[in-house]
Amino acid sequence: MKKFIHYYPFLLSIYPIIFLYSINKEQVYFLEIIVPIGISIFMTFLLVLLFNLLTKNKDKAGIITTFILFVFFSYGLIFNSLINKKIGQIALDNHQLLLAIWSILFIVVYFLILRTRKNLTSLSSFFTIVSLALIAITTFSILFAKFENKSRYLEQNQEKITLTAEQEDNLPDIYYIILDSYTSNNNLQKIYGYNNNEFTDNLKSKGFIVPSNSQSNYANTFLSLSSSLNMKYINGLSEDLGENSQNRSITYDMISNNKIYSLLKSINYKSILVSPSWGPANASSKADFSFRYDSGGEFRSILFKTTMLRVTGNQKNDRERTLYEFTKLSEIPSAIKDPKFVFVHIICPHAPYVFDANGEPVNKDKLLIPGGDWKQKDDYVNQLIYINKEVNKTVDDILASSKNPPIIIIQADHGTASTFSDDQWNNPSEESYGERMGIFNAYYLPNGGDNIIYDNITPVNSFRLIFNYYFKTNYEKLDDRSYFSTYGQPYKFLDVTEKVKF
Repeated sequence: MKKFIHYYPFLLSIYPIIFLYSINKEQVYFLEIIVPIGISIFMTFLLVLLFNLLTKNKDKAGIITTFILFVFFSYGLIFNSLINKKIGQIALDNHQLLLAIWSILFIVVYFLILRTRKNLTSLSSFFTIVSLALIAITTFSILFAKFENKSRYLEQNQEKITLTAEQEDNLPDIYYIILDSYTSNNNLQKIYGYNNNEFTDNLKSKGFIVPSNSQSNYANTFLSLSSSLNMKYINGLSEDLGENSQNRSITYDMISNNKIYSLLKSINYKSILVSPSWGPANASSKADFSFRYDSGGEFRSILFKTTMLRVTGNQKNDRERTLYEFTKLSEIPSAIKDPKFVFVHIICPHAPYVFDANGEPVNKDKLLIPGGDWKQKDDYVNQLIYINKEVNKTVDDILASSKNPPIIIIQADHGTASTFSDDQWNNPSEESYGERMGIFNAYYLPNGGDNIIYDNITPVNSFRLIFNYYFKTNYEKLDDRSYFSTYGQPYKFLDVTEKVKF
């Protein structure tokens, strides 16, 4: 133990990375953490070496390095908690101010440790025990998740579609475009003070049907997409897993290996994934083609924003990834001739807010997840305005380049949450339910398909009706219901259907 105690900084240097992986393990490949761990260990080695030379004491070098590691890995989280907070007229979400405070603290801590004559071996031993415990607990949670029971919802999709020869010659491409947290026009007007009719009318002029009273079936992305991509409600997960379960692996598997892919593959559709920014959608084992904007991976992007590297900002990657997604959507009709199902989950208009209304960078990288991002209403609206422009352009490109008139669904996974306070997530008002469940929803359905859409359609019925009309399947139309749950208790479903109608 005596020889080992001076290695605890290396354990503490990898703990934040392993912990972040543990809470995102269902949507992150394990190999994505190898490079960050390697870099962290190497930088810790340099710090330990430097302070060993300066202090001539291994205990002091380890403690100083530990302080630096704490500051480095907690900086982004602390910065997020200070956004939009002030003391008098002084804004606390200021990198210069925060860096100055940490610099002063470091100088004080450094000289206190340097000047002390106390034996610090006991403190080093304490840090060693803590670091070993943290690593052990986190590793156990990762391994334990591998043995959790699976659900009946992970059924194998055996159904197939049968086509006539005439249908096979005229198969439409299908585009399923998810715009994260794009709330309904009614909510935009009532809560955000923004009239979105220009965008809606533009889509209608192209032939889209835009239902005015669409609601999401679920309040969280992983629930909403696992439902819509499998054309069914998933409320039974509350019985299979328990209302307090944090296990998301089943819903992530449902997204990655969904029924839509399986059915369309049976009639020789190619499945195409466009650079999803969100892990589960990015891990489909059934996609034939995947166009991915690779900036080091989503995991590294999130890790970047929790550390002191947050100071440098990360708008470039977020902006370029979103623009890449729209560009690829425009290119696909010409690039791939086979009948295809194209799925893309675009994080915008959800935070981080990296586009102003004209598509220019914003003054501040505003990643607040969780945090006060929904309170930044102007930033949300400005980003939405720019996304509208990109959607319009992309739709024009798809329509102009498609051999047969395509099917296009532009749909939000859920709405926004600006009317929620911290305690309201557990006891929302009717206005908050309506904001979170109200979604933008638009359909381009050629050859008479627009007649199947009705005003209060929800995502669970989208593909049921589309498959029935275009492929002559016989799926029953389900009741359109909306179920609210919090992120902390995702499977504690509350039926809010009557609360969100207007």
